[in-house]
Amino acid sequence: MNANRTLLLNALSKVHGIDVYLTYRCDMRCSHCFVGPRLGQRNLPYPHLGNLLEACAQTGVHEVTYLGGEPTLYPRIDDALRDAWARGLEVRIVSNGMGGLSRLLDRLDPLDGPLHICLSLDGDRDAHDSIRRPGAYEAIQRVAERCHQMGIPLSGITSVSRDNVEQVESIVRDSDRLGFTHLNLHYVSARGFATAETVLSAQEWDEVRRRVTLLTAEVRLPIRFEDTFVPAGRDVRCVVKHESNLMFFPDGKVFHCALFIDVPDGHSFEFTGEDLERASAPTSERCVVQSGAKAGCPVASRVYDDDVIAGIPDLCCNCIYDKTVLKDGLRQADFRGH
Repeated sequence: MNANRTLLLNALSKVHGIDVYLTYRCDMRCSHCFVGPRLGQRNLPYPHLGNLLEACAQTGVHEVTYLGGEPTLYPRIDDALRDAWARGLEVRIVSNGMGGLSRLLDRLDPLDGPLHICLSLDGDRDAHDSIRRPGAYEAIQRVAERCHQMGIPLSGITSVSRDNVEQVESIVRDSDRLGFTHLNLHYVSARGFATAETVLSAQEWDEVRRRVTLLTAEVRLPIRFEDTFVPAGRDVRCVVKHESNLMFFPDGKVFHCALFIDVPDGHSFEFTGEDLERASAPTSERCVVQSGAKAGCPVASRVYDDDVIAGIPDLCCNCIYDKTVLKDGLRQADFRGH
């Protein structure tokens, strides 16, 4: 790899870890999926991934997270793991827990390298299977037991919408029973397959926080709760402005923030496989943030319907990467990042 990859190396030097969407292939079509219509057969070319991992090693990036689609369906997922470990990177896989992950575990030696698996959990058996597909809930149970036997740590992620908001307590208890190190509760916005009708209002999201906080007094599980809405006038940190998050997609688009996924030409960079090239469209992350409102998330008006925060003038939209850790019935700490 040529050492003069200025933009790529500069971008990587500002982050602790990166998200790499290895493939748009997926064996599910979940109702809340923010990738949405992009799901299909496209994969990140493996030479591009190799160059990216090498650049990560050069710049001191600590962790790479593999996502999709379903990342375990990536044709060279084994090589993607081995090459990351060979470069001293920790690896996290975000998976739906179905057959692709089971087959990968068959091939893995738990001592091969540092691996963390994050499993998507959306409710009890009926709710989870209705959002994903029949048998998905049982697959999660089996793969969680398998990972514990292999010594692979697990966490969970739940995308909360009207489809499963009444399942939150069940999800927290299941996640605790399954031995997750923590659970991420994510606020679903109307992107990809998700529609405005499924999006919770700010008041409903605050009620979810209240319910979860009470429940953490009964379980040992820490909850990373997305701080989607904050008091108006608060200084809102922006990952685009600070360039503190990087997401690489199979089509070469590189984003700082997932809220821009549905914005036409909303990405900040194109990854050529060798270096980054700046996106120049007026709808790119950089342009929108530079011209956006000073208070609150500058892209919120493009993502959230007006009635999401209607009637609550004292709130504004926060950076979706800011979270609060809820544990033992209390707000424990702020958490930014993965």
